Amino acid sequence: MAAIQEQPSGPQSPAGDGSPAPAASPASPTLTPSPAPTPAATASPAATPSVQATPATPRPRSTASAPRSDVATLEGHVYDEATKSFLGQSEVTIPEISRESFSNQKGRYRIKQIPVRDKPYEIMIIRPGYENLYDKRKLDRPERYKVDFFLKRKGF
Repeated sequence: MAAIQEQPSGPQSPAGDGSPAPAASPASPTLTPSPAPTPAATASPAATPSVQATPATPRPRSTASAPRSDVATLEGHVYDEATKSFLGQSEVTIPEISRESFSNQKGRYRIKQIPVRDKPYEIMIIRPGYENLYDKRKLDRPERYKVDFFLKRKGF
């Protein structure tokens, strides 16, 4: 194992024959091998500084999963209207508050942390090859709203 050590003061020949060493800048470190520690040296209390462990402080639990009294969650599925099959990769968005979700392979989406209010939110559901769907929902209570959307395929 090599360690970075500074050169000792005063020029010395690498051969150790007393001849002057080549000039080097005083601040440049030189790589020299350091001796491997012996098992006795590593076990000795004098060889290693004493370190006392402090008891771990319990970390506060995250409140991200705890229900808040001023936010709602909108979740459900997106389906093909004609076949009733799941539609993955559908974008469900609430543009007014910049919240969005994409449905997974089973059509499931979830938008969290929606501020509750009395005024309805406009929700847009978009997927290529299908007509865009616009819906208005009043999310006035801090709860989970389960809403499924059915998209109509675009006519060719």
